[in-house]
Amino acid sequence: MQGFGNLPNRNSNSLDEVKTELEKLKTGIIAVSDNPSTDEIASACSLYLALMKKGYEVYLFSDKKIDSKLIAADKFSQSFEVSGNNLEISFPYEEGSVNDVSAKIENGRFIIVLVPAEGANPPDYKDVKFAKTGGSIDFVITVGVPTLQRLGSIYQQKKDLLDSAQIINIDRQFNNNYYGVLNYVSTSYSSVSEIIYQLALKLAVEIDQDMATNLYIGLVSATNYFRSMSVKPETFEMASYLYKVGVRKELISLVLGQSQPSVQPSGLAGSRQFGSSVGSSVPRFLGSENQQKTVKFNLNNQRDASADNKPQQSSQKAPEDWLRPKIFTSKDQ
Repeated sequence: MQGFGNLPNRNSNSLDEVKTELEKLKTGIIAVSDNPSTDEIASACSLYLALMKKGYEVYLFSDKKIDSKLIAADKFSQSFEVSGNNLEISFPYEEGSVNDVSAKIENGRFIIVLVPAEGANPPDYKDVKFAKTGGSIDFVITVGVPTLQRLGSIYQQKKDLLDSAQIINIDRQFNNNYYGVLNYVSTSYSSVSEIIYQLALKLAVEIDQDMATNLYIGLVSATNYFRSMSVKPETFEMASYLYKVGVRKELISLVLGQSQPSVQPSGLAGSRQFGSSVGSSVPRFLGSENQQKTVKFNLNNQRDASADNKPQQSSQKAPEDWLRPKIFTSKDQ
């Protein structure tokens, strides 16, 4: 298998090829860049949820701590150990607190004996942790990472572990270096979330509410609430599908915060502005509070003040023959 230490494939692949390759693999890492966007974090989390559904052993990696309310964002780690056949036992340790460590076998059990130093407290069994280590990974999926260097510490510190892994490079940036064994890089999408959505469909993963919420937030963030020039009809079709699945609306404001647009298109008279508070009965485009009062006053009065300037209609009745046909003749005839 080609990995970090081998020559990449400089060609663009299809999602079908990505699907076929993933079906051969089992354990892997999903990694984002050292400065990922909301769209890229949402995409990586959604792909993580999708592959977990398919039975993969998968880990999320970021060079920096991810502080996000997106679902599964708490699974990101700055380091990782792939489970294997080794049993690792660990506990808190202070220099000089252990005098001796020995092992023995009694009654068919392997026993490790730890002798604390004189005056030192032995470790509490509640602090002892167990883990399976020594495993290897089959693949690394990079999401929104234009160059390997943008992976950060994983590129430098985990090179031996990653050398045998298949690299699947998923991105929409025009400056991507096509460093993967498989590269699905397409600038025609308005978000990476759209690519992950299409890949999930290829993998026959049922998109649940968690995935739908992440993908919708990623889509909204990348397109600036669908105002980007790269938005296509397919973008709205995806958004509509995700919304039908069920988007957790409270997470949209939690994740995007104050990035929501505050300008209401003038053509949508009578609809609530994006930035207006929930439950507001008066759209903001009506202006200030004083202006709103003026509008209400004018609407509730039978006679508008401007009526004083209108010409008064005559009370004189029209002639009885007003509607009868008339024949006009010239005086010269």
